[in-house]
Amino acid sequence: SPSTAASAPGEIVLVRLVHNTVVSGFVFGLVALLGLLVVSIIVKTWGVAEFGLIVLARLLLPTGMLALVDLGIADVTTNAIARARENRDWTAAGKRLTVLVGMGTAVGVSVGLLLWATAPALAQLLQVDEAHRSSFVPLLVATAAANFVLLPGLVAEGVVKGFERHALLRWSELASTVAYVIATAYLASAGAGYEWVAYAFLMAILLRTIFLMVVAVVVLRRYRAAPGWADKTILRDLLRHSALLFQGKLIGLVQGPAQPLAISALFGPAATGLYEAIVRLPRFTKVLSSL
Repeated sequence: SPSTAASAPGEIVLVRLVHNTVVSGFVFGLVALLGLLVVSIIVKTWGVAEFGLIVLARLLLPTGMLALVDLGIADVTTNAIARARENRDWTAAGKRLTVLVGMGTAVGVSVGLLLWATAPALAQLLQVDEAHRSSFVPLLVATAAANFVLLPGLVAEGVVKGFERHALLRWSELASTVAYVIATAYLASAGAGYEWVAYAFLMAILLRTIFLMVVAVVVLRRYRAAPGWADKTILRDLLRHSALLFQGKLIGLVQGPAQPLAISALFGPAATGLYEAIVRLPRFTKVLSSL
């Protein structure tokens, strides 16, 4: 009947909303729990100072301090896909995605090279002692190189979000977290150096990013969203959205990722490790209550 046909799209949206919410809630809670587990393993095996060094390296990724310079690429991409799904203009979407990939690549390479070049000075600024500097500087270099992939990879994450495949994002996040926890437990039992835990984390998130890239390419091919040159109107629109997101990210940066870096610069990595270990439980409680 006409009433049934009219209600069908709404029912589909509701079912998808409930599904995404349930999956996200389950995965967020489980990931938070695994985060507590892995922190306990790291602190017991390597110590608070080494945990602080791992935290500092992770902050120099798009999930940390570099969220300030990612230009809101993931969110702007989600917006571009949502527009295309509404107006069926996949040609314009292809042009927008071309610009966004270019922006992500340019920022990733620029930031990565800067971190690469300043790794020794950054280790000194963060008061890393001589005993750990020989392992921490190469870790910073590897982190810098990972940004070559992770920053443009934000486009793939935005594409998946734009198609409302939140469950896919959450399951991939859970898979990478489980792999990281298993690797950490193995490295602890094998007596490996703390830096290998950070390398394992980098490998886990890189594999997740590459997986999302493959998914994004496959989906976009179905809609024939081909790369193309963007005109001034599209460029102006993308830059406007990025500027608005930058303002919010700047405030969030001061409230979160900047604090461990400031603590390390003032008191050393051990203080950062102690701070992160203390706030993990309140963060876990916050995740559960927000669900």
